Amino acid sequence: MKKKTICFFLAAGLLLLWLLNQYIQNAYDINLFQYVSYSRGLSAEEREWLSRHGPIIYGADKSTPPLRYQDDENQQYKGIVIDYVNSLSIELGVEIKLRPLVWQDALANLEAGKTDMCDMFPSEQRARKYLFSNSIYNLRGIILKQADDDRLNGLADLAGKKVAAARGDYSVEFLSARVANIDFRYTDDVLTAIQLLHGGAVDAVVGDEPVVSFYAEKLGWKDSLRIVDKPLYEQNVILAVPKTKPQLVAILNKGIFAIKQKSVLEKIQQKWFGISAPILQQQVSKTTFILAAVLSILAMMILFLLYIANEKLKNEVSKRTEELYLSRDDLQKTFDGIPYFMVVFDRDLTIMNVNKAFSLYIGLPAAAITGKNWRELGGLGRDEALQTWILQTFSGRSEQSGELRHGGSVFQVNTFPLLDKERKVIKVVAAIQDVTELRISQKQFLQESKMAAVGQLAAGVAHEIRNPLGLIRSYIYILREEVGREKDNARKAIAVVEDSVERASGIIDNLLAFSRISGDSLERVDVGRLIKNILILEQKILQKQKIAVEYHGSPDVVCVMNQESLKHVLINLIANAIDAMPAGGTLTIRCELREFLHFVVADSGVGIPSEHLDSIFHPFFTTKPPGKGTGLGLYIAYNEVQKLGGEIRVASEPGKGTSFEVMLPLVKESLHEK
Repeated sequence: MKKKTICFFLAAGLLLLWLLNQYIQNAYDINLFQYVSYSRGLSAEEREWLSRHGPIIYGADKSTPPLRYQDDENQQYKGIVIDYVNSLSIELGVEIKLRPLVWQDALANLEAGKTDMCDMFPSEQRARKYLFSNSIYNLRGIILKQADDDRLNGLADLAGKKVAAARGDYSVEFLSARVANIDFRYTDDVLTAIQLLHGGAVDAVVGDEPVVSFYAEKLGWKDSLRIVDKPLYEQNVILAVPKTKPQLVAILNKGIFAIKQKSVLEKIQQKWFGISAPILQQQVSKTTFILAAVLSILAMMILFLLYIANEKLKNEVSKRTEELYLSRDDLQKTFDGIPYFMVVFDRDLTIMNVNKAFSLYIGLPAAAITGKNWRELGGLGRDEALQTWILQTFSGRSEQSGELRHGGSVFQVNTFPLLDKERKVIKVVAAIQDVTELRISQKQFLQESKMAAVGQLAAGVAHEIRNPLGLIRSYIYILREEVGREKDNARKAIAVVEDSVERASGIIDNLLAFSRISGDSLERVDVGRLIKNILILEQKILQKQKIAVEYHGSPDVVCVMNQESLKHVLINLIANAIDAMPAGGTLTIRCELREFLHFVVADSGVGIPSEHLDSIFHPFFTTKPPGKGTGLGLYIAYNEVQKLGGEIRVASEPGKGTSFEVMLPLVKESLHEK
């Protein structure tokens, strides 16, 4: 706060200095620094220079009344500027000699250094020859024409006209740079130029307003000649000195400053013109500047008080903003912490905000997603059902929910309206949950429950069937003993019945083995026998679809493994191979022990298109017609292989068949025994 207060007072001080500088600039045509410098008066070096130089010679036009002219009666050189030069002589304390000349000669003498100073308008051309002082008075250039000439109404109308002007007059330089094709007629003085105009020899005269007005009135031609309303220019007049005398410029500037302080020029003009002041530059009064300064200080004080009040309000707002920021930050962190996909929409389905889970799913930062239209994201953004639920939430102000499938995944969607104070829906929040695993778990649970029931039923049926099979086996034994050796047909019949009983008993044993759930425990598994038992269960459908089976395996493929997981993998791969050969073919199974358990299940079926190979292990992905498959078989096989720490690969060629290669790590028996 202290630092800002210091800055305020520093700014106030700078404003006062600026106002003071403006006042000095307006009053004396100098800046504040020059004002301080000039107020000290002539330095010792400058006084010495004047002493060495001697009298200063002022040489100027002798026929430009009332500015400066040589009186016809007494040949005295006088006029407004002459009075000004005399005052300058008094202020500087140095003699200034007056030398009346023809204007063209006055300029030439100054350039040659024969005179020391002359008053004139500054220009770029003249700056190449002379050095300039500060301004001494203000003067206007005008156009004089015949009173009845309606063709001349401004500067542009001089093009192609005959214009009279004194040689070396500034108006010639001014017009030459702005209007083309002026036919200038040069004279020794303004009087001669006006006489040419009155006689009709020229179309106009250009020159200084006081001089032209003076001669027009003196000659009595004010009614026949008229000054064009708009002046050519209005500029400050300065004192020019030779380029060889730069010290004189600083000396003259101090004298000019002293004259302005004493308002000498105003008194001179009153002497020549009375109250009017045609050559005084319009200036803002001292009272006006003081009033402006006071008002500026008051304004700054008011602004400072407002600033203090604003600072307090700003601090309070900052405090409340910080609280709101923390609250918002907490809400955003909560929003980001939700594991579901959370997306906020406006009515045009433009995304207003997303949580971290959705950003990770899309693969873009939240800042890159916010502001985009939902449809631009693709994927879920193209789902029409989701768009419909969002729009219905906007129109009906009610929550919507539903389930959709995309990219092999299942999503549960719930939409919630956000209302303003007028109970209008301004935004909608969509909560999108990936429920794929949940739905799979539910299906697996149902399947496992079903299989458990089937297992119990199979066990009950097996026990019920085993009793009559036992009786049949006993009575076959009795019949064999009773039947004589000569009755060959009876013995053959008994052998067939006995073989069938044994076969039925084996099937029952296999069914009981597969209906038993072994859980997640590790145990010694005879992989070859397990594969053969699965093939026995599938024997009927293999025969029905005319599928030949080729099994190539090592003699003793026994390893420690989770038998239930291995059973799931084999059953699903073999079932998938059978489904791929509806018109028959060959099912080939290879199994061997290396540093890992390696087996291949291959078919000669329809094959899998290359564009589907990346999706076959996704849940619910299937190319089978509705009701013929769930799309979970290969997904379950893939998951079980991953659970066992193994790897599964697929190779397929449409029309030639598919091969699944599985590699499972072996578990040491010693670990199992512990």
